[in-house]
Amino acid sequence: MSEEDYYISVEILLSDSETGEMFPFTLSISQFWGWYDTITRWGLEQALEMAAYSATLVKHELVEKGPHGAITVTGQLPDQDHAYLRKTLEALKAYGDRFSNRNEYVLALSYDLLSRREWTRDQALRFAQNMLDPTISADAWRRRVDRWAGREGKPAIGLTKGRPRKQ
Repeated sequence: MSEEDYYISVEILLSDSETGEMFPFTLSISQFWGWYDTITRWGLEQALEMAAYSATLVKHELVEKGPHGAITVTGQLPDQDHAYLRKTLEALKAYGDRFSNRNEYVLALSYDLLSRREWTRDQALRFAQNMLDPTISADAWRRRVDRWAGREGKPAIGLTKGRPRKQ
């Protein structure tokens, strides 16, 4: 899936611990699932350690470049930045926990965008291939979306079998 095709993003709300004010942050769907997989597989603390280390590397005052471009971390991420990263990862996990699994998420999103005619069958297929399995065929994905809609009590989208028709 390339950026020219379309950009799918997730917007997650965070609350400011001091004011209680809510503010959104947005990331791509692949970034979201990458972080969610890391959090669920390795745990929040390990994901936080990885995020904090990555953030430290881009703060020039916390690193030194040695010979041949080697980087040495010489400082620690400020507590407020560490707390922000923790809150962000907790919000990512809470958002991801709303779905029973990635397959259900991809089915629900495909159904929604196809039914609103914001996606073509080809776009939904490429999204499913990118997120789930590169070998999924167009007809197999169409049937999976139809079965999902039936289980959820939603009306059929009305996609025909075979190659998409030119409009």
